[in-house]
Amino acid sequence: MSQGSHFISKIPYFALVSLLAGYWSTITAAQHGTNISFAAVAILVYCLLFFLYTLFCLFVYPFVFSKFRGKYPLLFDDYSFLLGHVKMFLSGNCKDRYAEFIAKHPDAKAALFYGPLMTERLVVFDPLTLKELLVRYSYSFPKPSEVQETLNIGFGDGLFLSEGSYHQHLRKIMMPMFTLQHVRNIAPTFWENAKELVDLWDHKISIGADEKGILKYDTMDDFYNVAFDNICNAGLGVDLDALHDPGNETFNAYCQLFVPPRSWFDALTTFLTFFWSRFFYYSWKIPIHSRTQVSRSRAKIMKLIENIVNQRRIKLRLEEKDTNAQVDDKDLVSIILRTNRHSFTTDEMVNNLMSFLAAGHETISSSLLWTLYLLSRNPEVQASLRAAIYDKLPQLFIGSDAQPMSNEAMLEALENITELEQVMLEQMRVLPSVPQTLRIALKDHIFDSGIYVSKDTEIIVPLIGITTNPAIWGKDSYDFRPGRWTEQLIKGKNSTQTYMPFLAGPRMCIGKRFAETEYKITLATLIARFQFGPVNEYKLVYDARITSRPANGMPLLISAVENYSP
Repeated sequence: MSQGSHFISKIPYFALVSLLAGYWSTITAAQHGTNISFAAVAILVYCLLFFLYTLFCLFVYPFVFSKFRGKYPLLFDDYSFLLGHVKMFLSGNCKDRYAEFIAKHPDAKAALFYGPLMTERLVVFDPLTLKELLVRYSYSFPKPSEVQETLNIGFGDGLFLSEGSYHQHLRKIMMPMFTLQHVRNIAPTFWENAKELVDLWDHKISIGADEKGILKYDTMDDFYNVAFDNICNAGLGVDLDALHDPGNETFNAYCQLFVPPRSWFDALTTFLTFFWSRFFYYSWKIPIHSRTQVSRSRAKIMKLIENIVNQRRIKLRLEEKDTNAQVDDKDLVSIILRTNRHSFTTDEMVNNLMSFLAAGHETISSSLLWTLYLLSRNPEVQASLRAAIYDKLPQLFIGSDAQPMSNEAMLEALENITELEQVMLEQMRVLPSVPQTLRIALKDHIFDSGIYVSKDTEIIVPLIGITTNPAIWGKDSYDFRPGRWTEQLIKGKNSTQTYMPFLAGPRMCIGKRFAETEYKITLATLIARFQFGPVNEYKLVYDARITSRPANGMPLLISAVENYSP
């Protein structure tokens, strides 16, 4: 039960008191020879109790009985009694809000955040506390029920949303999918799709560039499309070609799962889910257009995945009967069925593949978008990266006479490009794909830092607030400076709670190696073939909900790199 659910949890008690009041009133009235409606009294008492409790929650508890008020500063001063600080999440502008708070309270270990109707949440900035929260006591602080209910639509009921022993069980089964060798085996898919993106942009330049050969082009949709192709090719073993056919029925159905609320009912549902997580589930039973449309889209994607799983099972049985059969499927569905075929039911497979599809697509496309945004505004970093790529992988450049390399050799060279690693780490620090996450305490807990949380307290982990904190990263913490990543920092990137683009501890992203490989291949290919510049009139509108993205597209100035020589 989330903290917001406490409000709803009082309803049965209000109902009981109302019924008793109605019963007592009718009995008393009968003794005095008068008639009083039992229903009228019960409803009146219920409404009165509900009203008084609402007033208590809004105007008394936060200022008189709160354990956090006065102990921790408010995340920011402007809030409303109805929405609290939720406007920050609705606007998606958490990045600037966290920066403002840190500048004002540089030594604060935590901040107080108000949810709807002044329900309290704690925002933790202290790295040691986060280490306990995410690593040491990870399963004592799961995702709140309202988060699980909301994300289930797009992510399915799989590894991403599972908790406790079931999460440990799923993670153990799925680990073979993401070994180094398996990721290397599917890398050719990433190279091929990166080349498809290059060809598409070459064509766009040929028909739309100005006299200087520069094309002003919004890259946002193409990154989401190519990331979808990568995840479908490598994960499911199917080619849906969203890059060239973004209007195809399957891709459109998938996109429907992640659109923000579009009607008053959707917004109301999101609000009420803070108080009763199951409200979100039951709201999907109401036959309004936006709900039925998303429900059909979800069913379509899940049916597609189910058919793929069933086809792979049939193929696996045929391979077992034919000892001479060629086993060449490298997609993750085939891998998991070969290694753990009896560990998953088809329904479990479908839900876990939904999680993989959503998590892998949203985060990597966001990371690549932010990287080109940052490189376009830092031409010296872009030039240095291009020279480093040319030194190790000249085969990626037009006009190069370098000899072709095997997939293994290209991946080895890719891993040895220090500047590429630095750019990736710095982008994920400055503009992480997942800017924040939410946890809830299953029981009372005192952290080593002295921070106390009671049962059902929701805790916000402000990832972007930590990775850009000047107290940790220096005065230039908000600047994009890949050179800050020395060899020592790179080696220790996974052992700190001040850098967590893939989270940390038992819930660290299982597809981390997959995502990093896809990212490096795509970025290296693009930088070798194109020069990127900023569109001066473009003003970024930052939007961060589940993942971060620009709310107003990502237009860039793109020109071809030809006959390159560093």
